[in-house]
Amino acid sequence: MLILKDFGISFADRNLLEGINIEIPEGTVFHLKGPNASGKSSLLNAISGIIPEYVQAKTTGDLIWNNIDLQTIPLKEKHHYLWHQLSDTEAQIFFPDCISELAFALENMAIPSEKIWERVNLATQQFGLSNLLYRDPSTLSGGEKKLLLCAIAETIDPPILLLDEPLNGLDNRAVKLVLKWISDKKEQGKIIVVVDHNPIIETLADFSFILADNPQLPKTDIAFISNNYLNIADNLGYQINPNTDILYQIEELNFAYPQSKPLFTKLTVEIGSKQNILLTGNNGAGKSSFLKLLAGLIKPLKGKIYLGGKLMQGLDTKNFEYIYYQSQITKENLLGISVAQNWLFWQLAIKQLPDLPLKDDPLFTELSAGQQKMVSQQILPQLLSKFWILDEPFASLDKDAGTKLLQLLQYKSKKHPGMLIVSHSLEEHNDMFDRVLTIRNHFLQEETK
Repeated sequence: MLILKDFGISFADRNLLEGINIEIPEGTVFHLKGPNASGKSSLLNAISGIIPEYVQAKTTGDLIWNNIDLQTIPLKEKHHYLWHQLSDTEAQIFFPDCISELAFALENMAIPSEKIWERVNLATQQFGLSNLLYRDPSTLSGGEKKLLLCAIAETIDPPILLLDEPLNGLDNRAVKLVLKWISDKKEQGKIIVVVDHNPIIETLADFSFILADNPQLPKTDIAFISNNYLNIADNLGYQINPNTDILYQIEELNFAYPQSKPLFTKLTVEIGSKQNILLTGNNGAGKSSFLKLLAGLIKPLKGKIYLGGKLMQGLDTKNFEYIYYQSQITKENLLGISVAQNWLFWQLAIKQLPDLPLKDDPLFTELSAGQQKMVSQQILPQLLSKFWILDEPFASLDKDAGTKLLQLLQYKSKKHPGMLIVSHSLEEHNDMFDRVLTIRNHFLQEETK
């Protein structure tokens, strides 16, 4: 049994959590819920030892598993007891190929090489990753990275699993794989603590524990999505729309990562400057890579991409006269180290940008994953007339923030059409889109609406 008794976490002079009393028996799925910034990820960090050994914070109370005080176990030894899957996959992947990621912990546990291969093969087959063993993890899709971390957990097979947003960015097939894996771990008597805004977790959970919003903590202002604010932004008039109906012309596009099969083969499509497009496809189909190609962050192996009638030659700041791109990785969309600094950098780029009202100026490291995502999206209403290219914009957002973002996208689609979005959360809202495109079998296919 995992026991938290009178447990608390504080950062400097701010109490994040206090008086937490939880008992989680073996063979249990425990769903930890709460709004963004309520302390869910921090509680997992404290259980795993990231707090206070890596993140400077103070803990109080007891943290016991089977009469073992987990707070006395060094972080480097915690893999004998638990696996902590972070919401930020980038922070947990280090090696140049997937096989090294999968084998690393087992090698440090002195597992014989033949057993390592056996565990790795079984885990990769379970999550459909057998063909990715020698791929650079940085070339995997967000969903594939999530599955890779699940496969690592399966190879280690500890008694406690701490899973932070394990369903983020997964297609329906991958969601079913992860849910079955969690169910299997429960049957094996594991303790599984899950943080995820996806309500489907409730179908597996034996217990739920809700963390309340904490008024002492820094907040991110999301009032920028209100209709009144948008009406003001509409009148600023400094965004640039392309002077052509066709924004992108893509001809005979081929692309593949090293040591992998082609993602696209002779892909040809036109994208209108005022079209609202939903891009769908399985994890690993190439959705995020397609968006990076359109932004100029990577180059095609063959074929041509024209933006506003001009042949793209890779990354060019002039591309952003037409488009605004946001990566699936939130940290790549943030500037500087704090909320105010992020906005200041935008003001240097856009002279007419108004000041952002702030009650305080938290560092990004003090914010939850959902809060960081909201900070990155604060610029969106100021760029309404650009063509938006957004990769999984709903990831890590709680219900309230997700609803506000949906309202913004609906506003954009009607008043300032022009966006291409990858999101598994929007497949039931395709009424706001003119086109639904699916990457399937290396080609881009138009779906019938």
